[in-house]
Amino acid sequence: MLRIAVSTEDVAALRFAPNAVWEAFSSIRAVVHPRWHQLHSRLEQLLPARPSFELGMLLELAEPCKWVPDTFGPVPAGSIHDPVAQYEALRGTDPAVVRNDLLMLRQLAPSSTYAHLEPEEFVDRLTTALVGYHHAVLAPLWDRVVAITEADIAHRRASMLEHGLGVAIDELHEKLSYAESEIRVDMAEHDIAVEATGAGVWFVPSVFLWPWVSVEYETAQPVVSYAARGSGRLWEQPRENRLSLSSLIGRSRAAILEHLVVPRSTTWLARSLHLAPATVSAHLAVMSASGLLDSRKSGREVLYVRTPVAEQLMHQQVRRML
Repeated sequence: MLRIAVSTEDVAALRFAPNAVWEAFSSIRAVVHPRWHQLHSRLEQLLPARPSFELGMLLELAEPCKWVPDTFGPVPAGSIHDPVAQYEALRGTDPAVVRNDLLMLRQLAPSSTYAHLEPEEFVDRLTTALVGYHHAVLAPLWDRVVAITEADIAHRRASMLEHGLGVAIDELHEKLSYAESEIRVDMAEHDIAVEATGAGVWFVPSVFLWPWVSVEYETAQPVVSYAARGSGRLWEQPRENRLSLSSLIGRSRAAILEHLVVPRSTTWLARSLHLAPATVSAHLAVMSASGLLDSRKSGREVLYVRTPVAEQLMHQQVRRML
């Protein structure tokens, strides 16, 4: 069991934020260890046959089963909407952190091609590789990654307001719990007790980490990364409008429900469905009033998401088709 003692100041500074670096490493780990991440088995198919970036470096660093380089686990900063900026920020990693990673890499993989690099060169090549990997593999998926993680955070915040911190943390993952001013992580092979320093704790939802949890606790701000709700929706595609659903609520409204695999805005739906924004807005209003959609603000946008009633309706249509 890992126990992270948190003070009142830590609880007050607790926050949720997605991070591109954590997501990128988790996706690479999913490629290297597909048996542990079967949900994302299709990632391997997206790897370029002749990559223009150092794919081998990324795969090598993700190979050790129970080690995540601290360089890959920065305290979240910047915006997941600008993933390249979050990757580039790695160039400012404390050289001492990088040296420790290189020392560990030499122990775990003595024949490693990269273990004997100087810290500055290592971070430079790693950052360049991550940017290349993002453009080649993650960029086509990124819109959904952002939507899924932001929807998860909205759910967690609502849970905290309604049920309190303890329940919200307990719901994050079966291995996570909160009791007696401690965040507890069920790590059967370890018995570790640490204290946060009053700077708070970061909770980072991750699509590609599913179904696991990862913790960085040897920092002033512990970071707990957990599998985001709805991670499987990364690969779900809108189906052709089913006749029965279209007959029930109309073709345009059925199409809107099909495309709300993850939360979307009026503008996105109008563009994707080739409908006027005013038309989409009218349909959204009707479906919201009918209990098929919920909405929430995200910055200046309003995002719409299917309610459990709508999800049940969609699944009923699938079963009828089968």
